[in-house]
Amino acid sequence: MAKKVLIVLILNALTNFYSRASEVKFLLPFYPDLRCSNTITIDKLDLFYFSNFQKNDTLFLFYSNGNLYKKIDLSFVKERTKSIDYLFLISVNEYIVSKNGFLIHFKDNTVLREINSTKLINDLKNGERYEFHKMFLNKREKENFIYISPQWYSNKEYTFNEFVELAQTNYYEYISIFNKNNQQSPLFFEINLNTSTVKEIFKEFHKNHMSDYQYKYYYKEHTSFFQKDKAFITSLFNDSLWVYDLKMNTYNAIRIESKNVKFSNYPISLACDTVPMNTKGFMPYLDKELKTNTRFSYTYRFKDRTYIMCLLPLNEQEGDDLILDYGFEEKWILVYNDNLELVEEIHLEKGKYRPLLWITENNVFISTHNPNSPDYNPNIYTVELLK
Repeated sequence: MAKKVLIVLILNALTNFYSRASEVKFLLPFYPDLRCSNTITIDKLDLFYFSNFQKNDTLFLFYSNGNLYKKIDLSFVKERTKSIDYLFLISVNEYIVSKNGFLIHFKDNTVLREINSTKLINDLKNGERYEFHKMFLNKREKENFIYISPQWYSNKEYTFNEFVELAQTNYYEYISIFNKNNQQSPLFFEINLNTSTVKEIFKEFHKNHMSDYQYKYYYKEHTSFFQKDKAFITSLFNDSLWVYDLKMNTYNAIRIESKNVKFSNYPISLACDTVPMNTKGFMPYLDKELKTNTRFSYTYRFKDRTYIMCLLPLNEQEGDDLILDYGFEEKWILVYNDNLELVEEIHLEKGKYRPLLWITENNVFISTHNPNSPDYNPNIYTVELLK
C-alpha cells in the first residue's frame, strides 16, 4: 500500500522543534463507532481495532501502518446482547462489552462473567439513577477496571418521567435540580471486573467546580486518561489539570498555562437574561457557547509526559462555519513533564486535524478523517503519526 508522507517542522513557543509524518489509511466497510474502536498493544505490537455493530458483526484489526492484521467474527456477541454500547479489547480473543447497564466479559465464545453495573451503582447510591455518559478501561496489575462517568437523571424524589415533565413546565427548576444532584455525584464509578464491586472516585470534583447558579459542562464534558494508578483529568472550560491517585483516593491540581492560548474559565450563569430557559433554546445556546470559546478537548499520557489539547474558538464574523468547521479548529497541544511543568507547546493548523487521538504504547496518532475534504471517503479512515 502506498503511503503518503508529510513532514512538518514547527517551531513552537518554547523553541522546541516538532515533526509529524506518515498519514495512515485504514480501509473499512463502515465508518467506525468510536465507542467500539481503539488501540491495543500486544507483545509490543501496536494494533488498531475498528467496529460498527449497527452495520457489521466483524471486528477489524490493523497494523499501525494500515495493513490488515485480522478479522474477528463477533456475531456470537451480537446474538447475546442484540446491540453493543461499548467494546473494549483486553487481548485478541478477550473482550469487555457494555449493553443496557450490563458489563459482559467474553473470552473466545465463552462468557466469563456478567455484571449488572446499574444495580451495583443503584445499591451503592440508594436508588439514585444515572445514565452512563463515558466509559474507560484501565488495567492495573492483574485486575481490569471499568470507569463509568455518570450523569444523574432520577431518584426517589423525582422519577424519570416526573423529571422530564418538569423540563416542560419549569426549565430553570429542572436545570437547578440537575446541577444539584450532579454536584453530589462522583466523577467516576469504578467497577472491578475481577471482584464485581463498585466504588465512587473523585467525589470532590463536581462540588468544587459547580454551583446552583452556574451551568457548566463539568457533569459530563471532561477529558480523562487512565494510566495504571493515576487518572489525568481536565474539564471543558476550567483551566486546571487534576491528577487523581486511584489507590490513595487523593488528587493534585495545577493551573494550566500557555503562551499561545487564552482561557476564559467560562461558566454559564443561569441568572443571565440572555440564556433561553426552555427545552428548545437552552441546548442550542450552550452549543454555540461551546464552539465560540477556548476549550479543552483531550488529555492523555504518553511515556512520561502529559498532553492537553486546546481548541481555539470559532468566529462566525471571520467566516467560520459553526457546523462544518466544528472539530477542525486551530489547536494547541500543551506538554507537561512528570513534575507538571510545561515543557512544550505544539501547534496544529486549522482545517486538518480532528480532536481524536489514537494512543499506543509506542506512538500517538491524530485523526485526519475530514468530511470537508474534496477527496473524502467515509470508508477510508485516516490518521497521522504525531509521536
